[in-house]
Amino acid sequence: MSNALFLFRFHCKEPASDYAGLPTFHYRPGIFVHTLERVKAFTEETGIPSHFVCIADNSTPALVNRCEDKMYSILPNTSSIIRTNCIENIFNAKFPNHAERQLEDGTITNKWMHTTFTFYVTSMQEIKRRANENTIVFFCESDYLYSKDALTKGFYMAKEFTNDFVTLYEHPGFYTVTTEQIQTLYPNFRPEIITKYNHNWSRVTSTCLTFIGSMIAINKYPNLFLDCEADWGDSALWSNIINDGNSKLWMPVPSLVYHTFSHNMSCDNWINLEQSMLEKGV
Repeated sequence: MSNALFLFRFHCKEPASDYAGLPTFHYRPGIFVHTLERVKAFTEETGIPSHFVCIADNSTPALVNRCEDKMYSILPNTSSIIRTNCIENIFNAKFPNHAERQLEDGTITNKWMHTTFTFYVTSMQEIKRRANENTIVFFCESDYLYSKDALTKGFYMAKEFTNDFVTLYEHPGFYTVTTEQIQTLYPNFRPEIITKYNHNWSRVTSTCLTFIGSMIAINKYPNLFLDCEADWGDSALWSNIINDGNSKLWMPVPSLVYHTFSHNMSCDNWINLEQSMLEKGV
């Protein structure tokens, strides 16, 4: 029987960040609870065993403690929190809103400025500990809201297309890239649309940091997942994978998740759900 491993990237400070580009810090504790509830429902509805690992990076310790208590009340036996080692309030001229990193030997570096790299490094460690050849791995973030069937559809897509990857987010950035640009950047990319699990899926070239893959797919590119240092996204990761030509990336149309960071969808149902995250906060 296949199982699911949810690796949830949580980054949130109290009080909420004063950086204008990150309004969703107010919502992220509630989004954390929302995701736990969706994972619990996924497990109960499908009977698929799952583990949930929260990787808390650059987050207020007291808030992480409250999240941990809430997590164990919802997923008591299948969850854990990993606190990554990040030094707060040490600023760099290039990225003033990102802390520098402390390495295992105690040295300070600004090489890995974005928390993406820390997340992937820790995720690979957790995958080695918790996953087997039958595991489907979800890379999640703390600024996405999920439709009720999103996790189920994503799991079965990754299980059927074991050599490929799946994102649940219809990334608007994909539609701003011209055909000529795609052909130049991704020479092995070919447009394709399929219908699976009562949903349309389109081949795309990026995910905005949230995706799903079987261990068969992940094991094909173990080093590429660690090749995101100082990268403000996952573009380097996907350009390498897609240009390799042995894996595809599938995106749902319409989206199965709502990205609260960019507010990419204006549907009232999503907006109402987002507002309820303030009440869910811990």
